[in-house]
Amino acid sequence: MAETFETREPRLVFRVGITGARRLQAGQVERLRGELHRVLMRVRRRLEMLAPQERVQRFYEKTSAGQVLPEVRLITPLALGADRLAAWEADKLGVEVDVVMPFEQTVYEEDFTGSEGHPGNVVVSAAEDLGEFRELLGKAKHVVMLDGARDSAEWPGGDQFAGRSYEAVGHFVVHHCDLLVAIWDGQASRGRGGTAEIVEYSARAGVPVWWIHAAEDVPPVWIGDRLDLRGERYSAWATAKPEAGDCLERHLGRLIPAPLATQPEEEGVLAWFAGLGRERNPDQVEEYFGEMKRKERWVWGHHQRVMDLLTGRRRKKRPTCQPALAAVPGCCSRQYWTSWYEGASERSGAYTPRYRSAYTLIITLASLALCIGALFSPAKDLAVAGHNLQWLVAAFESVLLILILGLLVLSQRRDWHRRSIEYRLLAELFRQEQTLAELGWALPIGGVEHLADGNGCRGLRG
Repeated sequence: MAETFETREPRLVFRVGITGARRLQAGQVERLRGELHRVLMRVRRRLEMLAPQERVQRFYEKTSAGQVLPEVRLITPLALGADRLAAWEADKLGVEVDVVMPFEQTVYEEDFTGSEGHPGNVVVSAAEDLGEFRELLGKAKHVVMLDGARDSAEWPGGDQFAGRSYEAVGHFVVHHCDLLVAIWDGQASRGRGGTAEIVEYSARAGVPVWWIHAAEDVPPVWIGDRLDLRGERYSAWATAKPEAGDCLERHLGRLIPAPLATQPEEEGVLAWFAGLGRERNPDQVEEYFGEMKRKERWVWGHHQRVMDLLTGRRRKKRPTCQPALAAVPGCCSRQYWTSWYEGASERSGAYTPRYRSAYTLIITLASLALCIGALFSPAKDLAVAGHNLQWLVAAFESVLLILILGLLVLSQRRDWHRRSIEYRLLAELFRQEQTLAELGWALPIGGVEHLADGNGCRGLRG
């Protein structure tokens, strides 16, 4: 009995990032807290509605009871203001909080000097500022500290390093979230890595933004891509826009369930013939997770033997998949992506020699048929012991043509070429994530969607 590949289904986790102002108006805090509560609850309820669907149940990891349990996570730098307001709301709702800091903790804590002296804003002393940070940090599930730095006597420059560090932590949040919540007044950034820059970066990266105005009591705005930032300086409600909640529902409905089954268009008589009796819309999810390991057979090494003969190399046994990048000890993220890379690469390695050898065999058989036809043409008499054997040559040529046709149909029917290419592209996508994981980085969800379906995030706009 054929053995299946060892591949775990992913957990259903939706990541919400937060960016926003540090100085919040005292009269707006309760409104902002309510808006954060509503968006987190809206995400959770939508995930719970999607979880029982068949396209979700078949794709994501299940509990022992056979159910998919969706999770919501908040990624926050825990700076004063919007970051912590979101962290408190997440904690109240039982949402896991992951913290990312631009510096080591001792260096980062130098920022927490309170917010006295700003009329109308929430007043926090330095001691309260630091105490709140440490309290929320103690509630975090995971903590990541980036290798940011500040300017020093050796590297003067108006604290440019610090600005780059704040920018890097904002980019980190964007790259690791599926939705960015921005508490923002719509104005330009006051420094490098400010809220406006992070919102623009998120829109360019294809990560949608849920914009909550920091100073005005207006409905939240959905920023699906950078085109939503055109016109007046980020006055997103200056023109008619769809309700943000509807856009969020569509985003989750498109992002979470497994893709619908599709079948490439069949062109030509041969493709039509090869598709007879085959399932019209195969399920890619079941196809991937139900993939059986392919036995190595002598015939599928034909392409490699021909290449070795033409290049004069001594034939060596080729691995079924490219070697994965060595996992870094203690780097759980990279080890995670390594396992996914190896699974996709092994699948690709199983189909590549099949489609290559099939066409090499076709060329070989076709060449043999031409040679036989040229040597033993009907114009020449082929007789042995007085018997005309021209019919035998014709029969042999017919067998060669039948073999060629059979290989073409088999290759088309089994989709060797398509599966080899798609699994290789998937493996290379995992390889990118694997490499970036060591740096604490990741491809933004918009980039992944663009590679996966070629549509980018255009379909998410209202």
